[in-house]
Amino acid sequence: MNGTAVRAIWFAYMMLVSAGVGVSGGVLSFLGGARVANAVLTAGGAFAAAATLGLLILAFLSERKAP
Repeated sequence: MNGTAVRAIWFAYMMLVSAGVGVSGGVLSFLGGARVANAVLTAGGAFAAAATLGLLILAFLSERKAP
């Protein structure tokens, strides 16, 4: 496998994990007494935060070619 394929697999995995974090955050928010609309906003914020953190980690860990 080349580097691009490996990065694509890691990206897909990171997006799945972020979706799980978003769903968990939304469900916990709803069970905590939030209305449905507020729970969806919480889920979206959790997804965005997890995806951003994952992208930053992937960018930091990706190998850089010397110029």
